[in-house]
Amino acid sequence: MGFAHSLAWTQYLLFQDNVAHLLPYQLVLMGTVAEITIALCEVPTGIVADTISRKVSVIIGLFVIGIAFGLQAALPTLVFVAVGAALWGLGETFISGAREAWIADELAHEGRPELAGEAFARGNTTRLLGMVLGIWGSAGLGLFHLTWPIFGSALANIAAGLLVWLLLSENGFHRANGEDRASWHHLVKTGNEGFRIARARPMLWAIMLAVFFTGFSSEGFDRLFAKQLEDNLHFPGTLPDVVWMAILASIPALLAAIGSAWISRSRAVRENRVAVTLLATIHATLMVAMLGFALAGQFWLGALCLVVGRVLRRIDTPLIQAWTNAQAEPQVRATILSFQSQAHSVGEMIGGPLSAAITALYGVRVALTAAGVLVIPTVVTLLGARKRMDQETPATDKA
Repeated sequence: MGFAHSLAWTQYLLFQDNVAHLLPYQLVLMGTVAEITIALCEVPTGIVADTISRKVSVIIGLFVIGIAFGLQAALPTLVFVAVGAALWGLGETFISGAREAWIADELAHEGRPELAGEAFARGNTTRLLGMVLGIWGSAGLGLFHLTWPIFGSALANIAAGLLVWLLLSENGFHRANGEDRASWHHLVKTGNEGFRIARARPMLWAIMLAVFFTGFSSEGFDRLFAKQLEDNLHFPGTLPDVVWMAILASIPALLAAIGSAWISRSRAVRENRVAVTLLATIHATLMVAMLGFALAGQFWLGALCLVVGRVLRRIDTPLIQAWTNAQAEPQVRATILSFQSQAHSVGEMIGGPLSAAITALYGVRVALTAAGVLVIPTVVTLLGARKRMDQETPATDKA
């Protein structure tokens, strides 16, 4: 799945720009289409995973994603790219949650539920390796035509769905009861409960605000960086554009893997004050990197800022997770994690149209600059959380 994902997404923005001929603000709005679809379909697809089968849900998701990319590659126009974005979002909701629940169910069935964390960690490593292979596979196919990586991803996702169907077993599945089953009532209840708990606990509220502002600032940047490289910074002619895109994707992935491994063994995942300090530093540096990329006048400076920014955005996740787990008691942890996911999605859904409007009115460079400036609320929130920690810590503990 990691291979199939990178096979499409490494060149996807170049495909949308050069083959589908989307305007810059339309590039951003395609992300908003996907996010809205995910928000609307999270409950209906969750019902499939809860009542029919986790395995069936994952298979459907892979097939739908395959169809989404195949449709866009075959009919690269604004309408079909928008339909494909919506289908991709739908497919992601079938997979998200169902995959993790399936793994946990199988380990519990085998009497080894304690291995779930290790299984997820190994799965993430395997996914990363697949993504690196997919990045360079995308470059190889893209040398022939930018539709080839998109078609390749369509076939890879469908092949993955067939392999899941034929090779993987599901022995630990039990239908969720009415109280635990996905529903609109449950979704609203989770949001309300998460909001109530977070408001009552300043540290959790700070986490949610930071996650919301992260989503708010990131959506436009994620959709416009390729346009900035292509139109304003200009890829060097020494290598094809698709190869440069692969380089700028694979280097951050490998550096982030090393950084995440270091963080997982550091004090930051065990001590909240260290985690918050590091998160504030990461996002302050991220703001500088994003602004540097937006304002750069030459390719190499822009590429350096882009790589630094991509690495930083990939290594903050374990810190956020560690901080959240430390602040939320076990009985409300699932609710808080669900609310955290909602906060990020809402940030992206609000930030996407705002970035599209700025792009349409003032251009790509101004929109990217705005995305960098919008990181400031995240930094301020994290610094405020650190200050509160210092105030609540007795002087003897600080010493």
